[in-house]
Formats: sequence, structure tokens, C-alpha cells
Amino acid sequence: MKRVKGVATPVIVAVLVAIIVVVSAGFLALRGGGEEAGAPGGGAPEGGGQGGESVDIVGTWSGTYTSNLGGGGDFTFTIQRTGTNTYSGTLTTTGKYPVANMPITITLSGNQITLGWAGGATFTGTVSGNSMSGTWTMVVGPTSDSGTWQGTRQ
Repeated sequence: MKRVKGVATPVIVAVLVAIIVVVSAGFLALRGGGEEAGAPGGGAPEGGGQGGESVDIVGTWSGTYTSNLGGGGDFTFTIQRTGTNTYSGTLTTTGKYPVANMPITITLSGNQITLGWAGGATFTGTVSGNSMSGTWTMVVGPTSDSGTWQGTRQ
């Protein structure tokens, strides 16, 4: 073993790791991190809200989408809560890209939402009360398209 002034290198490494762990734990405690979301001093409230607000996305949302290649159509997202900050849902669209009851994945971070399905379209946007809007992209084989969307809770 290599020694530094009579102290084995693994001992120095262990001491440094212990210092880093203690400093990190203190920093997290000061920030209120490391506790369950929604708990006093904890992270974001359930639903991903910021500043003490809870963002509720559960329900049926309907609206329109436009395509950068021309056209567009209507959509309906149906969103259910499946656990703390976890959601599932379906998407139905009409117009340029019709689908019926397509299962979608949903993520929510603060008021930022992403909905979509593997190999299909991804909708990203912002939730504000009973409204949400944003942009969407799609790449299926050689076809790619994108556009905007906006909707309201029904």
C-alpha cells in the first residue's frame, strides 16, 4: 500500500468519502430535500406543483393540433392517476393523424407535461389550471412532422 506521511491511502479515501457524505447530507437538510414529496420541508407537492401549488392533470382534456406539413385535427387525452406523481392515459385524435384510444405515457414535472407513446408522437407543454398547450413531434419510419397543440379540461 502507498503511504502518505504514515497513513494508508485507503484510510485517506475513506475519510474523504465520509466528509463528502456528511457535507451532502447537511446540504440536503438545508434545502429540505431527502424527504417525501409534500411533507413539511420536503420536495414538490403531489402532482409536481411548484411553490406550494398542486398541478392537477386528472380528467379528460380536448383540443386541437396543427401540423407543420399542413392540416391538423382534434384530440382527446384521458388521464388517470396511478400513484404518487404517476399517471396513465389514452389518446384519441382525428384529422391528419387519426388514432383511437392509444395508451400513452405521461410525465409531469412542475407544470411541464409530456405525453406520448413509443414510436409515435410526443406532446410536450405547460399546464395552467384547466388549460394546457405546447408542441408535438412525431417520427414514424421515414415520416416526421411537428406542430402545436392546445386543449382544455372537460
